[in-house]
Amino acid sequence: MNSAEGLTETERQQYEDLEKTIADVNSNILSDTESTLNQITEAFNNEIEIIFKDLEERIAGVGNSIQDLADAYSYYQEEQSRYVTSARELYEVNKLNRQIEKTMNETSSKVNKNLLAALQDRINKQSELNELTEYDIEMNQLQYELLLKKIALEEAQNAKSTVRLTRDSGGNYVYQYTADQDDIMTKQQEYEDVLQKINDLAVNRVQDLESQLLEIYQNTLSKIKEIAQDQTLTEEEKYDKI
Repeated sequence: MNSAEGLTETERQQYEDLEKTIADVNSNILSDTESTLNQITEAFNNEIEIIFKDLEERIAGVGNSIQDLADAYSYYQEEQSRYVTSARELYEVNKLNRQIEKTMNETSSKVNKNLLAALQDRINKQSELNELTEYDIEMNQLQYELLLKKIALEEAQNAKSTVRLTRDSGGNYVYQYTADQDDIMTKQQEYEDVLQKINDLAVNRVQDLESQLLEIYQNTLSKIKEIAQDQTLTEEEKYDKI
């Protein structure tokens, strides 16, 4: 029926009641359909969440979640960045060893040979323990350079390259060979320059370590607070994560 025209009052009332019934049925159908779809969607989402949670746990392995795994990996990467790669370490150690060997062969001072040998031994022990950092490489190189400057200074002090006309105890003028004071002063300054570089490097290293330690403290406290406030974890799980 498309129109109520020409109907009696009773028929008109029946027509309107029928239209209302059809509207109610349509509304119920839509409502039920929407509710059903929502239920299906919710069930699907829950199932997907369970699947992905299981997948995350499998991927994380010994970790409790992907985030825990990411945190652990980030920490590992940060630690590794403090140390040089094996290839770089081998290159730097071999290069410095060759330089030290060359200097040991050239110097006649037993004291300096022993100092060079001690430096070489320390470098090789660091390498064996895989504990060489960028700081160690730079410091070892500076320690070697300091020994070179020490040897050069001693040679300048012992060299008799300058001729001076002096008067002996008998009043006679004689030529006397002495060390070149200008050369000695130059070598002394070069030695002190390297010594200052070592001091600066050591001071900067201490400051870096203090900064790293403070950062570790801050990150640790922040993480503990985050875990303690996580309402999805049991007390036992919080304890394990902390």
